[in-house]
Amino acid sequence: MKKIIILLFLVLFFGGFAEAQLGSQLGDIEQKIESSVEALEENVDELKEFTDESKQKFVGSPWKSLLLENKFFAGINAFFSKINIVFVVLFNYSWEISWTLFFVFCLWLFTLLSVKQYMSFVANEGAQWFLSFVATIALAHVRLYLVVANTLDKILTYKPSYWWRVVIFMSFVIFLIVYFKLNRFLGNRTREQREKEKESASELAYKRVEALSGKFVKKK
Repeated sequence: MKKIIILLFLVLFFGGFAEAQLGSQLGDIEQKIESSVEALEENVDELKEFTDESKQKFVGSPWKSLLLENKFFAGINAFFSKINIVFVVLFNYSWEISWTLFFVFCLWLFTLLSVKQYMSFVANEGAQWFLSFVATIALAHVRLYLVVANTLDKILTYKPSYWWRVVIFMSFVIFLIVYFKLNRFLGNRTREQREKEKESASELAYKRVEALSGKFVKKK
């Protein structure tokens, strides 16, 4: 009986000791798992902070560096940086070597050429260009070009594939051509309509003059 009691005591003692050791080890493992999870969450947060803007800058940085290594492009960059106010006034965007500014400039230029097509109601061509210029700058300051350019920039940098960028760039070129052609077509139609209205008004005025002249002759 005493042996059984002693054996049970030893079992309980060593069992308690083993449980304590195992609990300690499990606690250490749990702490390591928690620290790993926290580190993983921090890395996920850092990845989330890698926004679209950061991605665009990261993708664009290699070719910017290559361009700026060339003395000619470095000189142009320095000159344009000095006259940055011109870019802000014309495009509502500060000078920088970026796809965004490239898209903004292209949209601005083709809009200027397109708006000119609708200025046929002004007789003087210089005045037509002036009004087109003012309208184009106004559209820049309501951020129209910038919204489109930022969208295109995100699409362009969506995939790192070279062919993806080629396809998007060529699609943009085709869009500009269609944009200009469509506006020229609509502008010509508008001009033709105005010319027809002028001719109709002239014919009506001529008929009225003839009618008045006929009445005057009959009275004599």
